[in-house]
Amino acid sequence: MSSRPEALLSLPSYLAGQLAKIGRASVKAALAPHDLALPQYAILTALDEFGPCSQQELAHRLELDKSNVVKLLDGLEERTLVERSPSPIDRRRHGVSITNAGRKVTQTIALEPGGREGDVLEVLSESERVQLLALMRRVIDDHDAQRSS
Repeated sequence: MSSRPEALLSLPSYLAGQLAKIGRASVKAALAPHDLALPQYAILTALDEFGPCSQQELAHRLELDKSNVVKLLDGLEERTLVERSPSPIDRRRHGVSITNAGRKVTQTIALEPGGREGDVLEVLSESERVQLLALMRRVIDDHDAQRSS
């Protein structure tokens, strides 16, 4: 029996929020040895997966505030994990790309135990994990599709 009110436990948004809180703590611990926060890691993985893009596109893809993206990129650029260069089309815009050092950090984190939050979902069987992730992904993909239209 749970120590939480049943009325809360029946709310999907409450459950998702609590799971996110648990997951964030796990990710924070995995990223701490690399002196990274989750939004910084999100930027690195987006650049690694999608390739170079504008600061504005990064903010949109990751649903981050544009001014926060600039600050996050400043820190990542200081550590030579990303590079910014002026857009040849519009000098007010900057293109961002991941460096080899940034790519190495993301690959290292992905290979470390707990780097992919495996311990958070260890109470579930493999098929339950796959199903949970697929269902969460479906909700997020629908949200992204609505946001883009």
